[in-house]
Amino acid sequence: MKIAVVGAGGVGGFFAAAMSRGGLDVTLVARGEHGEVISKNGLLVKDCDGDFVARPRVVASCTDLEAMDVIFLTVKSYDLVAVADSLRRAVNAKTIIVTLQNGIDNADIVHKALPQAQVCPGVAYIIGEKLAAGIVGSSGQRRMIFGDAHKQNNAKLRALADRLQQAGVNAVYASEIMAEIWSKFILIVARAGMTSVCRSSIGRIVDDPLAHDLYLRTAREALLVAQAMGVALDDSVLDLVLNIGVRSDPHSKSSMLVDIEHGRPTEVEGIHGTLVRLAKEQGIAVPLNEMICAAIRLGTK
Repeated sequence: MKIAVVGAGGVGGFFAAAMSRGGLDVTLVARGEHGEVISKNGLLVKDCDGDFVARPRVVASCTDLEAMDVIFLTVKSYDLVAVADSLRRAVNAKTIIVTLQNGIDNADIVHKALPQAQVCPGVAYIIGEKLAAGIVGSSGQRRMIFGDAHKQNNAKLRALADRLQQAGVNAVYASEIMAEIWSKFILIVARAGMTSVCRSSIGRIVDDPLAHDLYLRTAREALLVAQAMGVALDDSVLDLVLNIGVRSDPHSKSSMLVDIEHGRPTEVEGIHGTLVRLAKEQGIAVPLNEMICAAIRLGTK
């Protein structure tokens, strides 16, 4: 089984390294100095359970990939269209593509560009960051979940999850993947939105009574939109949002805030912009998320 991981930051770098360490045939798309260092010295993962070095095959561009059996997309959501267009040579009717971006419509975006492939939505629970060329950091659950949005039992995806687990990768097949996608989306709406607007780590937000209340209210707005769209979620998802916030490293920040601090583009349109659009379509009021979307959008131009 030939696997490609497109996106060599904290998320893609960790999972590519974990797969490679587990003996899987993995090619990592990594550009520039980052890719050059990995090719020469391997990828150093500074993991919360102990550092390790993995040596996946490295290419500088998606156009350098041969035909692949499985492709994991870990690039930012705003890069999806361009990346999908560059994958045409690597994709055929048997190729499985798993999207692991934050957001809820990433698989649809990729499917429109690559209709011949089997595109499946997924989520990743990991605190990951590129620390330097050839080095990524990882902590948290370090888990991926994926499934088929159109049918509950997909034997090929179940087999893929089993193969990843055998290699030591924390991968789970979900029969109700859209509930999983929305659960993570609701978490990201609150975590990314509040840490970015407050310019604060998650610990300070959950410790401050007003910020803590706003954190949960932003999540509830997103939950109402999901329920209006027929997603099978109840208020227990808010406990997930709160518990992950409380259990997280209090000094941790959302990737959106890290992007803001480094002057990079953010995923605000793919996250809060998408939520605001869907809310309007469903007739749901989401004033807090409208404010967050506008504040981040204008504050990063």
